[in-house]
Amino acid sequence: DEIKEDKAFYTTITEALAEGVYAQDAEGRCTYLNPTAERLLGYSLEEIKGKKVHALLHYQDKDGQPLAVEDCLISQSLLDKAAFHTDSEVFFRKDGSAMPVYLSAVPLYEGDVLQGGVIAFQDITEHQVQQAALDEALKTAENAVITAEQANTAKSLFLANMSHEIRTPMNAIIGMSYLALQTDLNDKQKNYIDKVNSSAEALLNLINDILDFSKIEANKLDIEHEHFLLDEVLAGVTDLIALPASKKGLELLVDIDPDIPTALMGDALRLRQSVVNFANNAVKFTETGEVLIGVHLKERAEEQVTIEFSVKDSGIGMTEEQRNGLFKAFAQADISTTRKYGGTGLGLAITGQLVELMGGSVSVKSEVGVGSVFGFTLTFDVSKQQKSKKLMNTQGGRILVVDDNDASREIIEKQVLAQGFDAKIVSSGKAALACLTNNEHFDAIIMDWKMPGMDGIETLQAINALQMANAPFVVMATAYDSHELEEALNTQHLEAANILTKPFSASSLWDVLNNCLGTIDESENEEVATEAIVDFSILSGTRVLLVEDNQFNQELALELLEMQGMVAELAENGLEAVERIAKNKAQDFDIVLMDCQMPVMDGYTATQQIRSAWGEHLPIIAMTANVMAEDIVRAEEAGMNGYIAKPINVDKMMSTIAKWALNVKEKQPSTPLAVEAVIENNNIQVNDEMLVSEQLNTQAGLKMLSGNKALYIRLLSRFKESFTDSTVELHRLLESQSIEDAARLAHTIKGTSANIGTVLLQGIAAKIEKHCHANELEAATRLLDKLEYSLAQVIADIDSFLAINQTETQPDEIQEDTVSEEEFNQRLQVLRDNLENYDSNSETSFLELLKAVNSEEKRQQLQLVASAIENYDFEQALTELNTYYPEQG
Repeated sequence: DEIKEDKAFYTTITEALAEGVYAQDAEGRCTYLNPTAERLLGYSLEEIKGKKVHALLHYQDKDGQPLAVEDCLISQSLLDKAAFHTDSEVFFRKDGSAMPVYLSAVPLYEGDVLQGGVIAFQDITEHQVQQAALDEALKTAENAVITAEQANTAKSLFLANMSHEIRTPMNAIIGMSYLALQTDLNDKQKNYIDKVNSSAEALLNLINDILDFSKIEANKLDIEHEHFLLDEVLAGVTDLIALPASKKGLELLVDIDPDIPTALMGDALRLRQSVVNFANNAVKFTETGEVLIGVHLKERAEEQVTIEFSVKDSGIGMTEEQRNGLFKAFAQADISTTRKYGGTGLGLAITGQLVELMGGSVSVKSEVGVGSVFGFTLTFDVSKQQKSKKLMNTQGGRILVVDDNDASREIIEKQVLAQGFDAKIVSSGKAALACLTNNEHFDAIIMDWKMPGMDGIETLQAINALQMANAPFVVMATAYDSHELEEALNTQHLEAANILTKPFSASSLWDVLNNCLGTIDESENEEVATEAIVDFSILSGTRVLLVEDNQFNQELALELLEMQGMVAELAENGLEAVERIAKNKAQDFDIVLMDCQMPVMDGYTATQQIRSAWGEHLPIIAMTANVMAEDIVRAEEAGMNGYIAKPINVDKMMSTIAKWALNVKEKQPSTPLAVEAVIENNNIQVNDEMLVSEQLNTQAGLKMLSGNKALYIRLLSRFKESFTDSTVELHRLLESQSIEDAARLAHTIKGTSANIGTVLLQGIAAKIEKHCHANELEAATRLLDKLEYSLAQVIADIDSFLAINQTETQPDEIQEDTVSEEEFNQRLQVLRDNLENYDSNSETSFLELLKAVNSEEKRQQLQLVASAIENYDFEQALTELNTYYPEQG
């Protein structure tokens, strides 16, 4: 029964194909023939099954010469474990007539043992007749321009038609094999179908190249003029090229001019395709050395830039004769049938024509045995959606760059200098040590891993042995697998501040240095003019949905919103936000403040779903710590209207809310109120009550809260209560391998530290979180001592500040409310609902209930509820509340 089912299953697939298909075992004997193959060859399956296929179908070559099985390229491809595709073979029918074929041969292996192969073929007799006629037409038209153009169009149409004819059955093979893989198959069947599917995918890529070429020739390829980010295009290139370059041991480098605008207008897909084709070619023909992708600004006008793209390799190079035919279709530098380098010769031809369609032209310089430089120059309009990050720190700093590759050193130095740091470059670990032993000061070291002599790991060991009092941060860089580097570091019990995988972008370098050194980042928005500062009191009554998963950030944001009289509701993830808005079709809110990274559903996905269901009328503002250009663009693409950066700047936060929410409420701003007046009204003054230490900067913390000292004191007290013993808890979680819980706790410490003005503690917690996500428990554990020391200093600074300002830490006397029993029960139910929903408004509703309690004894009993709420233990708080006020019913 199983055999019958298998036969029916494969027959169903192959009967859907317009190609002939036969299968053979490891000895070359036929095991299967589909109906199309029977029709094309004149044999039935019963006639050919069990017989040697080569002897029946493929005993002569296309010139009529005898072809031994050992010289048969089909048989050889099966033995070599390599799929084989050709249009240069002939099969012989039962009646002895020859049939030119386009065929694909796919080997079938089980482990390392050849089981046989599957061959798919088409009769291309008619195509060859057409090609012969076309060739004749092209010869006749050599001296007639009009006739030549007609022939060229015919050739393009022929290519397009032929590509389409082959693509149709290939799509059937891919689709049917995918469906087959979803069924119950034994291991052998799955292996066969997997190989058919992968070979079909490879062949389809070739067909797509032919289609692109034919579209260009037939003038049917459109060039887009859309907004794109150059960094994203180059990231897409390196994502595709990095692995094959790494496998060959090549250094892949990207040198981009920092003066080039981030956002441009053009065809990002075709630009990436062009650079990828050049880079792929460079990797293919380079055995040792490097491949350097250069992007340089040649000219800039007000609204346009001219950019030169180049790909330089240290490969085999080319002669002048080879260069002259390089951009012709199907041309190869090596045209022998046993050539070492594969490919169709279409890639460069397509690239040349794509560049011309985009308004540029390609160039090539090459020397045999030295290498080649492929390049092109294009002019782009500058996008009006210019939102990028100023990679310029405001605190300075000196960086030591250690790399044995000349080009890599220069590129990293250029990036470091462009970001406002001072830089020194050296070419070896030994030279780096010499700088340190000569008491040269560096804030950070960017060091390559695999260098001759003393490699990066050995150099890091030597640096640690110096036991420097203010040792620089060491960032390791590698062109190879970063996981391999991490394992090597762990084996030697070493820790780097961070790891950069080459080629890295300027923004990646900035993020790493900023994380290490705590430098200040600034954002620029070339479109946004200076906005009028509004009187925040007009925000009173604005209905806000806050979507935030971090409890500390929840409390902070809710407090800030309620201070301005806004009515805030909390959702703890994107899914909950979508469900809240769905209740009344987005009519309950004037604005949504959306965190981007959350469990269950992130902010990007939630925004897309809200936009899809309810349109554009509800403003959604991103609240995020990720403010790089690509993050902002991603938020825009998801449908967000703006962003509020974390840590929160209150004035910017309120201005942003006012800008969008007031439009919805159809309110106009009243008399402008200067920021200075806002700060003055909140009583922020720099005086002896402030504390600026290495660990805690209360000036910075107060500034983020627009000088609201009462709120700041409350946050400091809450921080002390929540995190004093967090190092012990982290150690327990890491020891028990509760990695997710440990990462979440480290993330919470990181986020809350920024809001109270402590940068060093934030940086240590960020590193622990990163190690947890990478499952590097030993590395995370080694940082606990630093965390404990920094945290202890922060707590001591908090105590000092609270002692100075102790009069402001006293709780306000509770003003009793005289309420009816019905009103009391309503307040009780609000508190109970908030606790059941884990709502941070529980604290406010608890205070409202407490005002209505006229018994001091009852108030004392309710302190257990208060304590549980302060510790965010809402379940315990609800249990305690029900002890004194049992739920009715």
